[in-house]
Amino acid sequence: MKTKKLLNKVIYFLLLLICVQATIAQINIDTINSQNYKLDTSLLKDANNTYLVYFTDSTKTKKMGADNIWERSIKKEKYQNNDSFKFDWKWISNDEIIKQTSNRCDGKTLAPISHFSINKTPNNSEIKAYKFENGFMIKDKNEINNSVSDDFKLKMNIPVLNWELDIETYSLLPIKKVGQIFEISFFDVNQSQPKYQRYEVIGEDSLEISGSKKLACWLLKINYDEKNSAIYWLTKEKNEMMKCEEKVAMKKGYIYCFKIKQ
Repeated sequence: MKTKKLLNKVIYFLLLLICVQATIAQINIDTINSQNYKLDTSLLKDANNTYLVYFTDSTKTKKMGADNIWERSIKKEKYQNNDSFKFDWKWISNDEIIKQTSNRCDGKTLAPISHFSINKTPNNSEIKAYKFENGFMIKDKNEINNSVSDDFKLKMNIPVLNWELDIETYSLLPIKKVGQIFEISFFDVNQSQPKYQRYEVIGEDSLEISGSKKLACWLLKINYDEKNSAIYWLTKEKNEMMKCEEKVAMKKGYIYCFKIKQ
């Protein structure tokens, strides 16, 4: 009888411990979306930034292919009498633009308003243009040569943020300490369904730039899945992304993609 009572107490204690740990974990998760106003968009200023993008083998010592350049810009402007941000991104390889996007977002919440992209290949160019209206992503029928089907309609089941603006969005995160977890409603227009993406502040680092100069940085990590991940170096002063190290799984082994602010 005493053994049974003791066993019940142990089981009760373990269940209680699990509940407490789950509650603590839940408290430490900070949800970020385009509805809860946790992003201070007043910190976003008109800017033009350039990033060097290149790939290496798994040892991070041997470069693969040509260097690429990302040119990204932010501009605050009026749209239909409301404040908005216009984000432009050019991906340049071998002195040619291979991808170009333009995204417009709400000036207070960063809720997406429209998306336009051109993907270029040696023999073709594909245009995709969308509007975000009444909780849905639909085809922008005002855009000529839009390859999106006329009946396309995808429900935004969460208040999404545009994943193509991740670098700019990181600068607005309320990072305070190592161990913070953010569930961010990043959505890529090529996804079949919106969902939250989990990021964690995994550490701190002193990033060397321009010779002897060093910047104190937070390390922000996302695991896309079991094999693919990315770590971002964000300055402690402004959460500005200075470096990204992305691990990309291949059929045999993996490679790395680096993005370095110039």
